[in-house]
Amino acid sequence: MHYFTPSILIADDDEEELLTLDRFFRMEGYTTCLANDGYTAVKIVRSRELDLVITDVSMPGLSGIETVREIKLIRPQMPIIVMTGYLSKEIMVSALEEGAYCLLRKPIEINYLRQIVREILPLWP
Repeated sequence: MHYFTPSILIADDDEEELLTLDRFFRMEGYTTCLANDGYTAVKIVRSRELDLVITDVSMPGLSGIETVREIKLIRPQMPIIVMTGYLSKEIMVSALEEGAYCLLRKPIEINYLRQIVREILPLWP
């Protein structure tokens, strides 16, 4: 029997946050790949089949909002979760206008993130 293992790209320039989310999602049964900036995230989306992108807003080079915009040009249906430690109305509106599925405030409440990811990517037993 073949099982589907969803793959998640996590983009964040905070290495500790990146590795924490990586460990969490691998323990949950997802395949992960990591990017520490928006340019790398976009490059990965161009080269790999992915099911979900999770990106921070504040990154060097491309911001998370710009990363969402670029990814949506490549894969318009890609669900993207945006995270930020600096939630403002402007960031919220920009993220959603660019096509983000949702915007989460850091520090991330892991059980809430798990629930959102399971809505987007149900794991099949």
